[in-house]
Amino acid sequence: MLGVFVNNLEGLSLLSVSIATLNSAQTLRYTLSSIFSNDYPKDLFEVMLADGGSTDDTSNIAKEYPVRFLSRPNTSVGFRRNLSVKESKGEIICFTDSDIIVPRDWLRKISDYFQLHPEVDGVGGPLSPPSASRNEIQKYTGELYFEDQACPKSATKIDTLEYATLFPTANSAIRKDALISVGWFPESSLLGTIDMPLMWKLVGRGNRLVFLPDLEVVHLGFPTTLMGVAKQQFKWGTNKGILKAEYRFPSPPTLKGYMKRQAYPYLRLSKALLKFLSPLNRPRKKELVRICHYISFNLGEIYGRGIKLED
Repeated sequence: MLGVFVNNLEGLSLLSVSIATLNSAQTLRYTLSSIFSNDYPKDLFEVMLADGGSTDDTSNIAKEYPVRFLSRPNTSVGFRRNLSVKESKGEIICFTDSDIIVPRDWLRKISDYFQLHPEVDGVGGPLSPPSASRNEIQKYTGELYFEDQACPKSATKIDTLEYATLFPTANSAIRKDALISVGWFPESSLLGTIDMPLMWKLVGRGNRLVFLPDLEVVHLGFPTTLMGVAKQQFKWGTNKGILKAEYRFPSPPTLKGYMKRQAYPYLRLSKALLKFLSPLNRPRKKELVRICHYISFNLGEIYGRGIKLED
């Protein structure tokens, strides 16, 4: 557990919630309703929507809630995240996405943890699949995403430079002064995933980051078709390929560790194929989704290695 709630309102920090949006009308209302249903004092948090020029009903939905709508058409997600931080009034920036449902105690847990642990600069938590899905493909995609996160079961200090998912901006909170000290998020339009570079910069500077398994949110944004799975995974794989080429991960200290890293993508794909072909394995459709997931991600990673970030 995260600990006993701190009930002294005078000690609570002002929180700024940052959401980067773009054509999010299908899910945004769920996200905002969950945030404004939190049991945290309403005068102690603000919500900022940094929009990239939505052409759907996103802006009209935003008007239903007391949010600060920051419209910057044709800008990257990194630019909009940075804009929300620069415009924020809070000491702690809480990051989430427009397809996330947060629990009623999300803000309270974040505030309490920072108050009880002043040495901590940032916290992150897991993204769980929704309990109800539109079809089997969405259900299995959500389950596979959660399984692949391989999240720790207890509070864990983050000290890795690997391509990990322990600090997603869909569910994290960082002290504003720590963000400023490391030079913000990367703003390249080629990067759709910007949480990893930020985590690496924070870790590299010695900032203390902690993964909290109890700081859990629900992620709604899973595709409902195999083509949707392929597109999403190819995009994420491309992002990983770009980051691996750009940031040059340090090699594992042993030959065994290096070979394991190189072989891992192919081993997990082979395992998925064997599961799919096994007559004893059920449900087979989940393994088909897994194969689509891994093949698309691996192809995206290969493609991404040839892309260089613009200056």
